[in-house]
Amino acid sequence: VMSSSVFYPRIYFCNDNFPEMAKYKWKKSLLAKYEKTVIKDADCCIVVSVPLQNKLKRINKNVHLLLPGHEFKIDYDKISTVGDKIKKIPISVCYMGYIDQRLSLDWLIAVASSDNFVLYLIGPVSNEFDISPLCDHKNFKWKGPVVGTDLQALLESMDVCVMPFNTELEVVQAMTAPNKLFQYIASGKPIVTSDIPDLMKLPDGFIYKARDPQDFSDKILKAYEDDNKDLIKARMTLALQNSWDS
Repeated sequence: VMSSSVFYPRIYFCNDNFPEMAKYKWKKSLLAKYEKTVIKDADCCIVVSVPLQNKLKRINKNVHLLLPGHEFKIDYDKISTVGDKIKKIPISVCYMGYIDQRLSLDWLIAVASSDNFVLYLIGPVSNEFDISPLCDHKNFKWKGPVVGTDLQALLESMDVCVMPFNTELEVVQAMTAPNKLFQYIASGKPIVTSDIPDLMKLPDGFIYKARDPQDFSDKILKAYEDDNKDLIKARMTLALQNSWDS
């Protein structure tokens, strides 16, 4: 298909480091070979992270960065009515997205096992990822997949959103703006994440990086305590500039 003159322009949209996701070494090698051919023959490549951009540019110079946006509805009237919230314990902590081996289970257990938090997972669970250790804790809730306005309302009801990815994985090291990032920001919530090396830079009070499970819990508490109406307005204002439409 990529070598055919029927299709022009030929655009490769690469939204993850897919060859590295393969389970077996031989399959990684085969997929990398296929992908290299596609990259080389493309008239233009579009990627969603700086590491992917650097990877593809070694093969094709015409590579452009397009960070994922969000589809939530935000208006200035909504921003102007944001007020200070009443601080409370337990804190509602949320991970939204595909629930799989990219997540550090021990980090999630550190949250679910604490009386300071209620941990919500929103999204489908991979058959290869066992969340049963979380189910032993009363402060754990799995919501399953939620989309559209229901998802926006659910995220807006949370206190802190999290991205506890395993930074030793190459697919995590290839992240700059995970698909959920601007959905989190559009909901007005602070974000606590593992130390993803190429995560995009955001203003103070938007993202808190943690080193280990205990630091993860501590940073969630700090993000919650730091949160205020000015930060919420700043996040929503940034989200207005980063919708899929914009």
